[in-house]
Amino acid sequence: MLGIGPLILAPLSETFGRRKLYLICFTIFTLLQIPTALSPNVATLVAVRTLSGFFGSVGIANGGGTISDMCTPQERASIFGWYLLGPLLGPTIGPLLGGVVVEKLGWRWVFWILTIICGINTAIGWAFLKESYAPIILQRKCDDMEKESGEKYSFPGQDVRPMKQRMASSIMRPLKILFTQPIVFTMSVYQVCLIHNQHPYGTV
Repeated sequence: MLGIGPLILAPLSETFGRRKLYLICFTIFTLLQIPTALSPNVATLVAVRTLSGFFGSVGIANGGGTISDMCTPQERASIFGWYLLGPLLGPTIGPLLGGVVVEKLGWRWVFWILTIICGINTAIGWAFLKESYAPIILQRKCDDMEKESGEKYSFPGQDVRPMKQRMASSIMRPLKILFTQPIVFTMSVYQVCLIHNQHPYGTV
């Protein structure tokens, strides 16, 4: 789901905005930690964790786009380096810390701690996170001016296609890039293999 999620969530952020996608997915991800901690059996645990992976992938899906929104091309290289430490170090440090928690408190506490951390993070996001995607910001300004004056406003490069057509185009774009750009396909396979090998059960 960490691989499937970005193919859907990244295009949706260009239709509805980064902030809305972040907050909705982070909230659902946080709430899903509760049934995970209370799972009565392995089947329930796997099912809920699968859903969690989809909504948790919003950070991977939109992180690069958010950095591009906020930084100039000259600044992005160093910032992307820090950003990529998360997906690269997470699968390495996570099992180590999780093992300590399991040994000291039990496996359910891994998810209770996640609930607390994600809850705090999501609450901060609801309070302080702002929209960064320029077309959405401009569209909202146009909507506000239209309400005040009753006149129609637009901005250069505005996508005026119907919502259904815009969403279909956005969702298909990552698949086209993935299968038509060899470097993108190669790096995607590399990242999948890297994360798979770092996972504690990656060799099973």
